[in-house]
Amino acid sequence: MAAKKSSLPKVVIAICGCLIICTIVGVIAGVVYWYLNRDKPLGPTYNEEPIVDIIEPTGSNWYATYENTVTLSGIVSDEEDKIDKVEWSVEGGSSGEASGTESWNTSKITLKKGDNNITVKAYDKSGNVGEDNIFIVFNKEVLFVDEPTTNPDYIFKGDPPQKIVVQAQITKKSNKDISKVVLYRVTKKGEIQKKLGAMKDSGKVANGDDIPNDGNYGYKGSFSADKKEQIYLRVVTEIVNSNTSAQSGVFNIDVLEHTNQQTVDQITQVNQQVNNLVNDLQQQGESQGNITNQVNDLVSQQDNIAANGISEQGQGVWWVYENTCIPGGVLINPPDTKGGIQDEEVFLQLIAQKPFASLVQPSYGAGKEVKVGNTKAIYLGPYLSDFGQGDDFYGAWEHVKKSKCPKCDTVVKKNEKVQVEDFKNLDKYGIIVVSSHGDNWYGGLSGDNMCAEGFEQSQVIIYTSQKLTKKNLKKYEPDLMARRLAVGAGNNLIILPSYISHYNSKFPNSLVYISTCRGAYNNSLASAFLGNGAKAYYGYDDYVAVSYAFQAGSELFENFLVDKDTSKVSFEDAIQAAGSSDGSGADFMRYGKENLIMGGDSFANLSFETGDTQNWSEGGDARVITSLGPIKPQHGDFMAIISTGLGSVSESKSSINQQICFGEKSGTLKFDYNLISEEPMEYLNTQYDDKLEAFIIINGKSKKLLSQGVNNSSWNKVSGINFEGGDTTTYQTGWSTHSYSLKNVKPGAQLQLRFRVSDVGDSAYDTAAVIDNIRIK
Repeated sequence: MAAKKSSLPKVVIAICGCLIICTIVGVIAGVVYWYLNRDKPLGPTYNEEPIVDIIEPTGSNWYATYENTVTLSGIVSDEEDKIDKVEWSVEGGSSGEASGTESWNTSKITLKKGDNNITVKAYDKSGNVGEDNIFIVFNKEVLFVDEPTTNPDYIFKGDPPQKIVVQAQITKKSNKDISKVVLYRVTKKGEIQKKLGAMKDSGKVANGDDIPNDGNYGYKGSFSADKKEQIYLRVVTEIVNSNTSAQSGVFNIDVLEHTNQQTVDQITQVNQQVNNLVNDLQQQGESQGNITNQVNDLVSQQDNIAANGISEQGQGVWWVYENTCIPGGVLINPPDTKGGIQDEEVFLQLIAQKPFASLVQPSYGAGKEVKVGNTKAIYLGPYLSDFGQGDDFYGAWEHVKKSKCPKCDTVVKKNEKVQVEDFKNLDKYGIIVVSSHGDNWYGGLSGDNMCAEGFEQSQVIIYTSQKLTKKNLKKYEPDLMARRLAVGAGNNLIILPSYISHYNSKFPNSLVYISTCRGAYNNSLASAFLGNGAKAYYGYDDYVAVSYAFQAGSELFENFLVDKDTSKVSFEDAIQAAGSSDGSGADFMRYGKENLIMGGDSFANLSFETGDTQNWSEGGDARVITSLGPIKPQHGDFMAIISTGLGSVSESKSSINQQICFGEKSGTLKFDYNLISEEPMEYLNTQYDDKLEAFIIINGKSKKLLSQGVNNSSWNKVSGINFEGGDTTTYQTGWSTHSYSLKNVKPGAQLQLRFRVSDVGDSAYDTAAVIDNIRIK
């Protein structure tokens, strides 16, 4: 019987034929894909894992409370998938699932005494997991008012010891007294390593304190470091007749490395090459994508670059310099966007176009209405001359300027007048409008890169028109080396999210509008504001057309300030009118509370129970304290103190004031005050007549309510208060109440309440006034 012939060769031939055909098809498809996408930038597209940010009670890593429960809120961004769920867990304790996804809230979490390490994890539809965590410190009998501070908050490796003042404001929440306050050096997780010394409430500048027995404790010590690692600190209180102690959260002193004048030369050299290439390619008519790819190639060939890349799903190119890790980059934004070349005619044509379809944006923390904390508003427009009539100065800001009830107290900075320092003090404002160039950079830094720390996701950036020079290098060195500032290709200083969160401690329930390209590409910049107390954040998630930003921003502020809508309704009405997108991929985005409304229709924080002067504008030496020797607040835990300059502060006039659009029908304004001075008894009935004055200003007309001075007061000696300088005797008038009828003030009137302390004749002997329990009844 003949052997059966094998079919294996035919199978092999068939398989090989298929492979050859598939290969040819694949090559052809690849070539076609390359041709169709040849001008698109070659860069990273997205982070696989969700980015989670805890926003409330704070965006910081540590938070101290005297309450035994806490509720967390936050936001999640994921550039590819939808979020499936958000979960929380306490190390060694309870766990649960949060409500919401892109915006989420936990239920009340019960705390144990001491440190509670809480982790929040977000899962997307593909199973990728991102997380954020916070340490909540529960102290039953003591409240740490805000996070302790250090001044300065950095040292340089290898420098001689640097004098640093550490301050902590503490108030007791039981009938037990604080016996001792001690500063310790600790690990990043809070374990004690070394006792540094006692913190004192003595009023002695040499001890790092200004006012005696006011609940603010100070420590002045020398710090140095021989290696580049952060110094972590913690404040611990001891309670009288008790084994109980209370601890602050962990805070730190940055240890940085010095740079030198050659750094500016290095940066300038790279920037010049980049600018020359961009200009040449633009003149040759190259596409945006080709320009991006060629710039990225050029940067990657530089010897002094540690890492570089292209904006995620974008066109900008970023890099970080070797050794210093200073961040750099260049904008290559499309024309007629907030970063590209502007065309006035194109702008006028586009604002007449019809809007696009609407989107619904998530929010966190629904509930009763929350008010913007004050009527102060700021506009920062470093490129107003670039954007021309399309700038938000002529749109959104126009409604801020025209607002009458309330009338906003406005600050305007334009073009080169905008300085980096203006971004340090944004937490003084209830309304913030920033119109500039922007992008998102540094998303391609991997975890094993020496410059990757703190850049777990791409960073939303804001350009300023201020230049880095050899002359100002020393001034900005700490922020450059800490990577809170970057340097653009024109040597422009660039704001990173960490700059906002580092310098702005507590926003007064602010509404923030960042009108830049990609200002809301991810959570990085929004979280810097929201995590420090802002309540609403608006921006654009891609390279936004100037015309669309003009329309959307204008509609938003008209709805919020004129129509008195909530932050959510204002946004929804804005996208209903202007469209949710510019038609080219840039969506208008909202983060934060949906129920924020404009404040300024009634006085707020009248007993200073926020622990600061939030809602008030202050000048000179104005603070909030828990006590002054034996003098205690009339209502709650806090009172304001206004002085002629105590301790390290030198001021001859100090004040607090608050402006509102009067919304009451009638009533009587009352406030409690106490004047404390070193001037009696030596300088009674002399020219040294320091004074407390109170004013009410109605529609611009000022009326003096009170003038209490050294010469027209009755004085009683008070113990436990010895202001530094002057003499050792201090006197008080004792608490008094002043009343003023508002029955003739019509609703809608512009009303301002102002307290002022003035030093008359000399500055050697100090005078202070404490104010509390302001009310309208």
